[in-house]
Amino acid sequence: GTTNNVVGSIVNDGMVQFNQINAGTFGGTISGRGNVQINGVGPITFAGNNTYTGGTTVMSGSTLIIGPSGSIAGAILIDNGGTLMSEGAVGATTVAAGGTIYPGTVGAPMTINGNFVQNTGSAFTAEIAPSASDKIIVTGTATVASGTTLNLVVDPGTYTVGSRYVILTAAGGLTGTYLNQTATSTSQNIVFAQHYSANDLQLSVDSNLAPHAQSANQAAVATAIDRASGSSTGDFSTVITGLTTLGAGPLSDALNQLSGDIYPS
Repeated sequence: GTTNNVVGSIVNDGMVQFNQINAGTFGGTISGRGNVQINGVGPITFAGNNTYTGGTTVMSGSTLIIGPSGSIAGAILIDNGGTLMSEGAVGATTVAAGGTIYPGTVGAPMTINGNFVQNTGSAFTAEIAPSASDKIIVTGTATVASGTTLNLVVDPGTYTVGSRYVILTAAGGLTGTYLNQTATSTSQNIVFAQHYSANDLQLSVDSNLAPHAQSANQAAVATAIDRASGSSTGDFSTVITGLTTLGAGPLSDALNQLSGDIYPS
């Protein structure tokens, strides 16, 4: 439909379908045992607390957004080509091949009340800013299948080398890893490295100086810095952060000084 803002309560013991052509908001609530299906190219935002216990399917080409005060009690399936964005809370969530989960608001975590499963071929898109990041909080287990992708949307700004961002945490344990990773470009010579624990996935800001070295001596010192950068703190972190902001010429000069190679080979 073309409705921009729908309110009111729905008792759903069958199937409710949203088919948006344009962006819209459902400000009411849905209760009952029925299912909900999200269709259409227009993203729809659920702003209220929805207690229906049936499943929700986000179909191909569709986007479901859970607002900051919104929630869905039942389970969610993000189908091939579908996207779930959320600042609120949802039930157990499965991302099928081709589907995307994207919290979408830095500093406002998505909560999954239940288990979280990412199937092969699905994606987790996370936005990162210098001071904060997107985050998914899972009350159950999180399972990441082989062949999933982590897409990082990197906001402008200067990132402090050695900083860490928890982007996924699961109280019941985290298994699997994101084997594929992409990131939007940044003016700094940095990369975001994945670090896994029993419950968390963290990203560290690491320097990426070695690819810009112009001599063997520069490459040696740059590689040593890059390897140590992810755990750097204090003055060491400050110095490396400064190096990552330099252009090609000044960076080459700095690496020469650090390597003691005044006349680079």
